[in-house]
Amino acid sequence: MSTIKRPFQDETIFNPYMRKLYTGSVLGRSGDTREEPIKYTQALSEGLHFEAQAEWLARVNEYMCGSEKVMEKMDEDTMMASEVRVEDMGTGFGMYPPLFVMPIGVSPAALSMIYGESADMCWVCMDEFTLENLWAIDWHFERGTQTDTLLWYIDEDWKLLTDRRHMRTGEKFRYLCVQRGFEEGVAMVTDILKDIRNEVLPDFADSPLHYHGYVNNITLDAQYSSRSEFELIHLMNFYISTQIGFPDQSYTCFSPFPELHAMTLQMPVDIIPQRLLGMITGKDLWMSNYTISHLETSLECFGEEMIPPTSTESLGSSIKHGMDRIVYPSSFRQSKYVYGQEAMCREPTKYPCPQKVVVSTADANKQIETVREEHTEWLVDG
Repeated sequence: MSTIKRPFQDETIFNPYMRKLYTGSVLGRSGDTREEPIKYTQALSEGLHFEAQAEWLARVNEYMCGSEKVMEKMDEDTMMASEVRVEDMGTGFGMYPPLFVMPIGVSPAALSMIYGESADMCWVCMDEFTLENLWAIDWHFERGTQTDTLLWYIDEDWKLLTDRRHMRTGEKFRYLCVQRGFEEGVAMVTDILKDIRNEVLPDFADSPLHYHGYVNNITLDAQYSSRSEFELIHLMNFYISTQIGFPDQSYTCFSPFPELHAMTLQMPVDIIPQRLLGMITGKDLWMSNYTISHLETSLECFGEEMIPPTSTESLGSSIKHGMDRIVYPSSFRQSKYVYGQEAMCREPTKYPCPQKVVVSTADANKQIETVREEHTEWLVDG
């Protein structure tokens, strides 16, 4: 019989941050064709986890191809990655993590600004119910371009990682966070991540290593939020969860924070999410967080809004501990949801701001406002 105990707090307490997941599985969607919430079981969570992996791998491959293009364009003696011409690159998952769609040529400058000249980014996937560490990935960046990767979740490598024991306590990597809060758990996880990094990539042993955890269920709102990347603003609250009333820090967080993020965290709490998101997406382009794989479970169970919020409405929304719903400005009009493959909202489509189309925020906002006037039947309140 397993001696592993339940965690003192699991990550599901932070579900209100995840609007698509929370309305679809807890609150229900009043006025929608599927008003009753679905039961968010561990079985559904596991299905979404494997679906997320398929999408993640597709995005990672696209990002790596983009990084190779940047490296090919660079003359290491005379040109920095930040000087690669944007027009020489395509648009796709040029940012790490591969959540944001942008001109790939912009990526090195943005990543250098956030992570510095040389750094390792370690992302650790956790089970939101048990806080078990499921797998991890280390990306090494030089001058804003990914140069080395340790894919510990492919083939048999993931088991070698999760079974590795901590030098001090003898506990397996998988269970280090189960009964520990953020600071203690991350410190122990980082011990193992650094040991492995230094063994496999000894040349980078002096580079800073940044931990970032995340859980299965966040992928619904972070990886599949195809209608508007500005909606990722709600997930920025993970970084300041104790500052807005939650009893403990979420594991979906950096440790240590990159210097630029750390400076932002010194600002007033109400503007931190906007500033964090603005570092990556800016405010001039509307970027749909396009998807690559089929995503049958996510699209069939949770769907997409027919009409997304405008960028201004997303940036003006807020949520704090104790709130069930994200509060939007008075101009926001809740639309109904569409499900199944239609929820991909790809061209040709009747819905505004389709996937894989990058336009200015002004044009996107105009599309949204026009459709609200012309298709009142798509709105919950008519």
